[in-house]
Amino acid sequence: MKYTAKEVEELFNEFEKGWHTNEIQFSNDGVNTFLKSKGIIQSFKVGWYKNIDSGTLAFRTSDTNNYGVRNGLWNENIQVSNINCWQEATHEEVETALINEAKKRGLWEVPIIDVDMSIRDKKGYFEETLPCDLKTLWSSYGRVFENGKWATIIEEELTLAQVCKELGRDIKIVK
Repeated sequence: MKYTAKEVEELFNEFEKGWHTNEIQFSNDGVNTFLKSKGIIQSFKVGWYKNIDSGTLAFRTSDTNNYGVRNGLWNENIQVSNINCWQEATHEEVETALINEAKKRGLWEVPIIDVDMSIRDKKGYFEETLPCDLKTLWSSYGRVFENGKWATIIEEELTLAQVCKELGRDIKIVK
């Protein structure tokens, strides 16, 4: 969208007035908030984004503390704030990245403590791997990933009492 010199001047005057009356903060955030409120710059939605330059894949909930994969490593503090550098990630990009991360963590198709803290020690709780809905990843054992949280590998045989002690709370066994 193009603006005339008069429209730009009017916007500048409105911003300046808001700044002088303390309605608008004079900072990058204040400018961005003002421009977003006028529809001049786009806003992010909550969801998965891919950085155009670096290929970083992040689930964005706010400008900071977003989770995802940067340089091949899981990261829980990714900044996603400049919409011009990001595009919405495809379902396939997200699913592939989550499965690769699950494999890297050793969580793919192995006995796990599901993200809901249920023990999933037998393959076949699910007939087949359920489709990734971009917030939850399932294997045939159970939920491997949900809303930024990863399941835990069951590495050794434990009694129910030992598992409850490790977790610090009672759990349910799903058969």
